Amino acid sequence: MEENVAVTPEAAEPERRKPEFEIKIPSDQLSVFVRIPSSFDLQGVTVEEADVIALLEKNAIKHGIVNDEIKEFCERKNFHQWHKVAFGTQSVDGENGTYSLTFNPDSSGPQEREDGTVDYRELGVIKNVFQSEVLCKLTLPTPGTDGTNVYGGVIPAKAGKAAAIDIGNNVSVTGDKTEFLATVDGCVYFKQGKVYVEETYIVKDDVSLKTGNVSFNGSIQIAANVLQGFKVNAKNDIFVKGRVEGAELTAGGNIVIAGGITGMNTAKIDAGGDVAAKFIENATVICGGNVSCDILLMSTVKAEKGIIMKGQRAAIIGGHSLAGEKIVCKSLGSDKFIKQEVTVAKNWRMKEEGDEESEDKDKVDIAAIKKKLFTAQQYYEMFDKKVRDESNLGPAKSISALKDYMVKKSEFAAVVSSLEKLLESFKEEDFMTSISCTGFIYPGVKLCIDNCWLSITETMQNQKFYVHEGEIVAGATLPSDNG
Repeated sequence: MEENVAVTPEAAEPERRKPEFEIKIPSDQLSVFVRIPSSFDLQGVTVEEADVIALLEKNAIKHGIVNDEIKEFCERKNFHQWHKVAFGTQSVDGENGTYSLTFNPDSSGPQEREDGTVDYRELGVIKNVFQSEVLCKLTLPTPGTDGTNVYGGVIPAKAGKAAAIDIGNNVSVTGDKTEFLATVDGCVYFKQGKVYVEETYIVKDDVSLKTGNVSFNGSIQIAANVLQGFKVNAKNDIFVKGRVEGAELTAGGNIVIAGGITGMNTAKIDAGGDVAAKFIENATVICGGNVSCDILLMSTVKAEKGIIMKGQRAAIIGGHSLAGEKIVCKSLGSDKFIKQEVTVAKNWRMKEEGDEESEDKDKVDIAAIKKKLFTAQQYYEMFDKKVRDESNLGPAKSISALKDYMVKKSEFAAVVSSLEKLLESFKEEDFMTSISCTGFIYPGVKLCIDNCWLSITETMQNQKFYVHEGEIVAGATLPSDNG
């Protein structure tokens, strides 16, 4: 008899009780917190990572989900406390641009000498710069990096601001906008947020202890006087509205002194161009152009071109006057018979500086140069003809002979060119050196023209002096001799 066995069906696995969550997202949307509310009974509840993931998906959280944090939340089982499970990415704002001046914009004070004493005439007020010199270095602002919130949205970054600085006159910016450059030589300033360069430096008062010595990489205008013991140096021109008193002025261009020079036997004026003054007294003046004034008194004046006296008196009295081309005046010397020298000499400056070429020019025989040039031209024409003849004979003729003729032709061409340039240089200096005086020339005056001397022993009037056949001769002045 078979045994009946009752088969009991397997008990159905009870359905898992899922948790209920609370989710918190701060207003900046940079984090997500989850927990199970304290009112929710956790009896028989299991929390799985998938539950949290599903919660985040339901709330459209897309960015910064950290699985390790979710796993830790599920394993710690401290479900009633908030736990961060997603992190947004904070935006990073750009950095502002910065600048660094290559000069000190603040006025300096008296400069200390090497021996520890202080030079109150050197104040370092002027900031000289040269064309293309870097005046300012800049770092550019950065755009920043955008962030992302937990929803996947963009959090815009704030771009950095450009440095609070701009360019003014005579300043340019490099292509990469990282440097300011001077476009001219001059003095650099930084005022009201702008860097600029001025080609003319203006002194509104006397050049004195208040201003110190003035040295500028451009032109200088002085509204008043230059006092004794001070120095003014300009790359270009100097204009002084007042007078110069025992001071030193040096300029690469012209110097104009409206009020005249009271030299006190210490003033020194040196210009690359012309010098003009109301009067010059007890001073030393050297220039590369002309000197002009109304009265030249007891001074040493050297002009590479001329000394052209202008004004009512146009007088030269005492001292030593030296010009490279001519001297023109209305009165020369004094009725007190003051001794003085008046000299005109070509290339005097080069001779003083030991220029051998200038000395050689005085000794050169122009006729001999022309004779050499004529001979060289004949040889050049001869070899030029030989080259043409050899070329016309065709390839059967000797190639070496043709090459030799071509070399000779080239050599004489160079000689001809050199001699022509030499003759041209003498043409540029082909002028008559002279001393002209439309008024009185007094005894005591000693004239020198191109190494020929003449002492004035009696009063003369309206005379032009020049060299003829190795001697200084005189003749009446003409209207064209007045400068």
